[in-house]
Amino acid sequence: YRDVLVVYPEHVPSLNNAAWLSRKMDTEGALELSRQALALRPRDPYVLDTLGNIEMLAGELPAALEHLQLAAQLAPADYQIQLHLAALLVRMDKNEEARALLETIVSSAGDSEHAREARGLLAELQ
Repeated sequence: YRDVLVVYPEHVPSLNNAAWLSRKMDTEGALELSRQALALRPRDPYVLDTLGNIEMLAGELPAALEHLQLAAQLAPADYQIQLHLAALLVRMDKNEEARALLETIVSSAGDSEHAREARGLLAELQ
């Protein structure tokens, strides 16, 4: 992705993917890439999700909450984004909000991996 960015520095999928892949090794650099992607596509739920997850990793929880809530609102059927928001809510001790969201995922996602992950998080809240 970095090679693509040399030629096309505003290629949002490459910015977003490079940010996601480097988030654990270079959190600050990943934040920068993700914020560049957000500046180009401020209402893209996948860009918002990536930024929110990296902000959560960096301990920037209020900003992460803002971005993940918007991502979840823009992509209500994307259970991965919903799970990311639920995990952040748990981390922020917003357990009732997390529980409600996780129960929605369980009831909507059938027998998917997302539903199993939501059940696991619900069990941790018990």
